[in-house]
Amino acid sequence: MATPEVGSKVCRRVAVLSLRNSQLFHREAGLLLRRRSWGHALALDRLALEELAKALIFRRVYDGFLTFKESEAKRVRHLDFGKLAQHRVKWSEMGLTVAAGMIWFRFINLYWSRARKGRSHGESMRYAAKQLKRDSADSGSSLVRQLLRLGRTLELLHRWQNSALYVDWAEGKISSPKHVKADDSRFVHERVRRWMQLFGRVIDPGIPPSLARELREKALLIRTTGQILTKHSNTLVTSNVA
Repeated sequence: MATPEVGSKVCRRVAVLSLRNSQLFHREAGLLLRRRSWGHALALDRLALEELAKALIFRRVYDGFLTFKESEAKRVRHLDFGKLAQHRVKWSEMGLTVAAGMIWFRFINLYWSRARKGRSHGESMRYAAKQLKRDSADSGSSLVRQLLRLGRTLELLHRWQNSALYVDWAEGKISSPKHVKADDSRFVHERVRRWMQLFGRVIDPGIPPSLARELREKALLIRTTGQILTKHSNTLVTSNVA
């Protein structure tokens, strides 16, 4: 099987098509919510997240932030392309990619808040990295709250992953899609909506090549992102999601 390479048109095409499919799943989940079909709506939003995860992964490979080839893995993380079809791998990447995206958006906003005041590029970069670390240590910051919502979403999807689809008998109890809570289904649906708004433009049309190149070259941002993800790894509970 040929492995897509950084910058290849195949990566961009898969990212765009996966995003479109994700959006379709999400719209259909909304229709089911209006019919009060909480379980099936949640199941479709889970599929929407899987496709969004795939879109993010392939877009990050296209932009050079992730690689499918170990020979290219110098400054960027390597992902085994052969294992990407496994749900556990895809969900782990979903949590990490969405969380990293939140951190990067926060960094860019902090950077520009300083740069617009006439501060130098280097000073603005250092300020953004320093403030990011403060945000990650503040339990009341918007960044930490977003990471907690991401963890909560993955937790709910893990809890209802079978009940949202199937009728089962286990431990003396019957479970079915009707048992999924309305508030849980609505919560997941709203988070999916927000993430699609946040990342949709990053996937298609995507960030300018010049900006992608500069962000790749900023070891400071990559290092800070890694430190924050490590610090909040338990919050994301990605290892518990099958």
